[in-house]
Amino acid sequence: CYLALTEMAIRFVTGYPAVFITDERILAIADVQIGLEHELYKKGIVIHAQADKFLKTLTHLIKATKAKRLVIVGDLKHTVPGTSLREDRELLRFFGHLTKKVKVVLVKGNHDTGLTGLLPKEVEVHDGRGVKIGKYGFFHGHAWPAKELIGCDHMIMGHLQPGVEFTDKIGHRAVEQV
Repeated sequence: CYLALTEMAIRFVTGYPAVFITDERILAIADVQIGLEHELYKKGIVIHAQADKFLKTLTHLIKATKAKRLVIVGDLKHTVPGTSLREDRELLRFFGHLTKKVKVVLVKGNHDTGLTGLLPKEVEVHDGRGVKIGKYGFFHGHAWPAKELIGCDHMIMGHLQPGVEFTDKIGHRAVEQV
């Protein structure tokens, strides 16, 4: 499998939940879920806002890969329906920073309701059925992909958030992101 990936233009970004498409200079991510920490707070779990951490990581990845385009394959934010005030502030700052570095393409996911009015005009927005860029199709996964994506050589999808579960001899479980 490693050999096949090295011959293709799609490469996993080691240590990060992202892929880089070399021939199109696209960095693709999905399911960032900005604002999840507020929902966790309401349930008694306190973690700091993660948007700045995500922004720092993306800035590093854009620089390291020399990406010309960032494709967000859905679920950029968490709150459904609408957005929280915190998400509004974080998303404005998030996009304000990223649009100065790369062209940003957003394929809306099922959590991305209420985003359209918050986005700078520089952000290219597509519904969850996706967008075709070159020979690559990007769709979120909560909706069937658009017809024009079916003929793509490669399709990139978010939404599933795969993980692997480890269970030890005494029944302790740990789930790790894939």
